[in-house]
Amino acid sequence: MELTCYINGREVPPGAVYLREMNFGQSSPGLIQVEYRLVVSLADFVHEMLPYYHEFVQDDAEHGANDDTEEIRAMRLAGWPDLLALLNLNGGESLEFLRRHLAFQFLATTYKDVRPSSDVKYLLNSVTSVAVDAGKISFAGMAISKGKG
Repeated sequence: MELTCYINGREVPPGAVYLREMNFGQSSPGLIQVEYRLVVSLADFVHEMLPYYHEFVQDDAEHGANDDTEEIRAMRLAGWPDLLALLNLNGGESLEFLRRHLAFQFLATTYKDVRPSSDVKYLLNSVTSVAVDAGKISFAGMAISKGKG
């Protein structure tokens, strides 16, 4: 899978970025925070996430409730579009569903077999937005810099 990584708008080698699942999303006072964006093709995203998405949809069919989040209720009302169709909806609720329910799993799947090395300079720490454009999906958020950013 080809992953393009940007830190503060500047492209960096994919090996400079790492995901540490523990403490993901927790505030990090005193540490240097930088903006990141990861970009991958829709085809690669679908390939990686299709099994998880199917499990999510199945779980919702078995356990979904009226007090689920708005974006889950919207996807349920839409009949749970297939993943590629969902990506092409590119609306507020579909993007929020991607951000809240698939983005972290994608990052965890992407980095599960990667061992941190001395090349790692940034730890992903949040996903604040997801965008779909021109056959690509991008995830943006904050990362913790091990240096000056």
